Amino acid sequence: MSLGIVLGAAGAVIGGIYGGPQGAMLGWAAGNMLGNLLDPPKTEVPNPQRQYVQMSQYGSPIPMLFGTDCFTGTVIWQKYPFTEHGEKSGGKNTSPAVSSKTYSTSFAVLLCEGEIDRVEQIFADGRLWWPNEDNETPFTLYKGTETQLPDPTMEAELGEGNVPGYRGWAYVVFNELMLKDFGERIPQMKFVVAMKGQQNGAITQVASEEADEAFALYPRVTNWPITVGQELPEPSVTTDPYYYAEDALGAHRLTRGATYRYANGTTVDLWQDFCTPTIYCPVGGLDPAEGPWPYSYTLPGLGAKSGTPLGGTDICHEAGVEPGRLVESWCTSQDGTILVVITLDSIGGSDRQWHRIINGVVTAEGEVDDGLVAGTTPINIGCGGGGDNVGSNTVKGVVESNGEWIWTVRTNGGFYTDPEPSVNQQSVALFRIDSGDQTLKQYDAGSTEDSFGGPSQSGAASGAIYCPKDGYCATIIGGHTQYALYTRLAGGAASTLAEVINRISAKTPLDPSEYDTTLCEPILIDGGRVTGQMEAANALQPWRQAYFADASETNGVVRWVPRGGDVVGTFTTADLAARPDGDAPPAVIERERKTPIELARRVTVTFTDKSFDYQDGAVASDERQVGEAKSDTTVGLAIVLPPSKAKQVAKTLLWADHAGQVSKTWYTSFKHLKYEPTDVVTLPDGKDVRIDNKRILANNIIEFTGVETGGRIYVDSESEVAEGSVIPPQSPPAAKADAKLILIDGPLRSDADGDYAIKAAVGPSVPGKTFTGGNILMSSDSGASWSEIASISGSSTIGATTTALGAWDGGYRIDYLSRVQVELDDPSIALESVSEEGLYNGANLCLIGAEYLQFATATLIEEGVYELSKLLRGRKGTEQAASGHAAGELFVMLDTCIEVPLTSADLGLERQFKAVASGKSVASATTVTFTNSGVAMRCYAPGPVTGGALGNDDVRIDWIRRTRRDGEWRPFVEVPIGEATEKYVIEIWNAAYTECARVEATLTSPTFLYTSAMQTTDFGAPQEWVYGRVAQIGITGAGMFQRFRVRGAGATEDDPSSPTPPYITWPTQPTPPTPSGPTPAVDYTITTDNNNLHTTGFTIGQRLVFKFHTRTSPAVTAGRIGIAEYGDPPYFRSAKVSTDAKGLSVVYEAGGVSIDFNPIALSANTDYYLTLETAFGFGNPSGSIGAPCNVVVYLSDILS
Repeated sequence: MSLGIVLGAAGAVIGGIYGGPQGAMLGWAAGNMLGNLLDPPKTEVPNPQRQYVQMSQYGSPIPMLFGTDCFTGTVIWQKYPFTEHGEKSGGKNTSPAVSSKTYSTSFAVLLCEGEIDRVEQIFADGRLWWPNEDNETPFTLYKGTETQLPDPTMEAELGEGNVPGYRGWAYVVFNELMLKDFGERIPQMKFVVAMKGQQNGAITQVASEEADEAFALYPRVTNWPITVGQELPEPSVTTDPYYYAEDALGAHRLTRGATYRYANGTTVDLWQDFCTPTIYCPVGGLDPAEGPWPYSYTLPGLGAKSGTPLGGTDICHEAGVEPGRLVESWCTSQDGTILVVITLDSIGGSDRQWHRIINGVVTAEGEVDDGLVAGTTPINIGCGGGGDNVGSNTVKGVVESNGEWIWTVRTNGGFYTDPEPSVNQQSVALFRIDSGDQTLKQYDAGSTEDSFGGPSQSGAASGAIYCPKDGYCATIIGGHTQYALYTRLAGGAASTLAEVINRISAKTPLDPSEYDTTLCEPILIDGGRVTGQMEAANALQPWRQAYFADASETNGVVRWVPRGGDVVGTFTTADLAARPDGDAPPAVIERERKTPIELARRVTVTFTDKSFDYQDGAVASDERQVGEAKSDTTVGLAIVLPPSKAKQVAKTLLWADHAGQVSKTWYTSFKHLKYEPTDVVTLPDGKDVRIDNKRILANNIIEFTGVETGGRIYVDSESEVAEGSVIPPQSPPAAKADAKLILIDGPLRSDADGDYAIKAAVGPSVPGKTFTGGNILMSSDSGASWSEIASISGSSTIGATTTALGAWDGGYRIDYLSRVQVELDDPSIALESVSEEGLYNGANLCLIGAEYLQFATATLIEEGVYELSKLLRGRKGTEQAASGHAAGELFVMLDTCIEVPLTSADLGLERQFKAVASGKSVASATTVTFTNSGVAMRCYAPGPVTGGALGNDDVRIDWIRRTRRDGEWRPFVEVPIGEATEKYVIEIWNAAYTECARVEATLTSPTFLYTSAMQTTDFGAPQEWVYGRVAQIGITGAGMFQRFRVRGAGATEDDPSSPTPPYITWPTQPTPPTPSGPTPAVDYTITTDNNNLHTTGFTIGQRLVFKFHTRTSPAVTAGRIGIAEYGDPPYFRSAKVSTDAKGLSVVYEAGGVSIDFNPIALSANTDYYLTLETAFGFGNPSGSIGAPCNVVVYLSDILS
């Protein structure tokens, strides 16, 4: 069968797209060339006004993608119904307001057939939604490999075994995407997708120069991207060979050594140790039982350099890398926030793995693959041994900020990278962590480059590497006398016109041997797709028109030939006018001319504009100013083009139409049988003609038909588009940070607060990034399910103190002496001053440490930093927290917090909370575990205690009742009780407050008569002074105690005759069911009294558990537990003594810089647990996470 017939007879797109009904002609016959580029299509063609409505119905076509394009995809699965996050509301009299309901859902979107490389952008409801500056991927991508497995999110809903792997199809899965930003519905999404191989990762050297002095400085570049041949700024110099200086012109610094940076700002100088002279230490250190070892078995495989913050810490072990693995190599991102490590299972082993560590936690890991460079394995991606990435005899590496691409430079002193450079040469290599199969591959080995005759690079100063911007790396080589700049982006689009034709042709009955696209391989295309069923000719038409390619059948093979080729032959007058013997000679060249009305006056090209967020674009050629052309022609190209290319296409199509207005026919002999359609030949009139038809007639005569080529009109010289004709693309959205959640178990802010509620301050996790609100979710089953309990529409005012606030015991009057500076997370937020009248009316209520206070004056010191003065201290019953402050304490404006409504069922139980930022998924939010101990329901400490001796040696003790609610001052009116009943407890102590003599817990009025008889019973005689403390009892037991000293009638101050345990100051709730989750491990076991126990490695953000067992008998009545800093700065700490390791059955609880449980009464022969955190009583860290905060713990009269 003729291939021309085959091309017109095959099936349609997806089932075979090369033609229509059996036997139909495609528009060319065997031996003929495709029609003119401006000919109208014979059947349907791709619509340039393409559909952007996300579909979900069965039978939707699956696109064939070429290069990079933007489309909606098809929803193939959706979790239904949507997950509803509660209906509770809160926030009475608080700002911002709380909404009542929101939703999230999971869904999958099918993108296209074939294996893709990546998703570049996502538009949601017409706005660029992803990526932003967060570098967080809100979906799981399946690239369409033939080995991909079913998605676990879908399997969790549909059942294991009921979800296909969709192999050969690319798709994305969103897991519980919050829908608040999209009107509580799945948004209309468009995906910018690149086929596999689009970004080929080939290394190109952009620039290499000699330094003008001894040391090279990376050129000051701000106008990215950099292209080959671009003139760069002159390099500068510095006297330090290991650093690039920073200046106002934007020069970039190369950090000396490898430094790892935590999110809280803590930096660690990394160092790799050897446990023997030749063996790297394993993660977690060596097993001491297998020793003796020549070196310390505690050396980490990769740790913090001694003498630095966190010195000696085993970074990989702490992050979660499997213990025992050997660290082979590692490198960090330029800013130090990403650490990538390669480990080996054993010396001589072959099980290599990579681990990506961010903020001290392994976030991803996988296998190390042989990669794309034959015979190579990425063993060494950077530092080894000493860890200095400007040191000697090592490969230096740097990770791009995307955490995916890794650059290395090797000199001849390095190892484990191909190709091996010679003396005075370097080799740059490129590695990639493939997010599809989670393997680390060497992507390109590059080539060796001379170092311009510098010193031998096997010396100590063998070079350095730097990543100024994703996609680029810079190196210093030749003893720091040369610099070079490389990119992996210079290759542009890897998809070619040949690939388009081949993939469409593969859908037809044609065998690959029956079509030849070799000449189209050099033609790079930007992108496009086939989205519906159509004939092959129509699927190929826009590509033919945009890239000026023709096809013809020769000897059973369809050849694709770009226009603009060289002349392949010449006809003379003697070669033409062939005819049978006896016939009259024909014209040497027969000519047929189009009428003027058939010629185009102007050509407009519609296309997909890659510079305008892949929206529809249109450009027009200049109007033809000569001749009588009448027609305005529009050519719809449903493919991706830059505007300059589209303009060039329009211009070329116009010129081609006029150049080909005369069709020429000539007759010749078999001597010229070799010429085929698409060949360019020169005729006797001197014109170059492209053959578009060839017929073999009787008597071995050949008839050729062709049109003039128009000279070099097909040479690709893209025209400039007129200024202002292209609308700029959308800027990437401002980075939306994850939510930072701070939960506050503190006193009521106002009467509108609920008794069981806690407060939540929510803001961006990264200062300065966009935060537009979010939802607060709670789990009562250890994270198995979540429900919304509150929603906020903006950021709370959060910060930290930079100076220590002074102590205060001056009562309810303004503290004019104390001042404190605070630095806000968001410097755009302003603190405002108020009058003293406004202060007394409740304005500017804030939290510092554990103290509620108000400020009248806020003085701006510098951007985001304020000095607060004229303070009302110890507000809302927190006067006992008005001392012991330190720099670095939490600062929150309480009126910007949201109320989180809880119930009595939540008291005393661990709950999990998440703050999900708008546009973020539930899965991406950090879980915060928190226990509501009911501080809001605890009674304030009573007011001033007064009293004295009566005539009969009795002592009357009086105090002023306070209230948590409705405490506004009213003349001659006593404040309401604020509790269900009025009840008090009073304790009588010795002068040193080391022994309790009496507890009276049934008082119903704010007075107590301590009779002479009671004093004699307690102390043996009436006392000169009576010491004690009193508290009001509320829903949760005794509130805060107020100490007192009242004059008695006696003459002595004695110790109690029979000490008694004091009233439990923090009674627990009725025993709740034990929450699920592991019991915390015991960090220290204390076995002896009067012995200082010093902690090691204790940092802010950790919780320590100490275990001790009380003596067999008698019961402890006057024990003591003391806690203070040891070797590290003082911080506010929270401690509790309980009978379980989880800290649920609390016996005592206290907070402060130094904590002294004295006296403490405990049962005999009982296990107790002391839980310690460097945090405020509200559960918030009292310093920077990761900062060392070791303590000394002292027990007395408890164990023996």
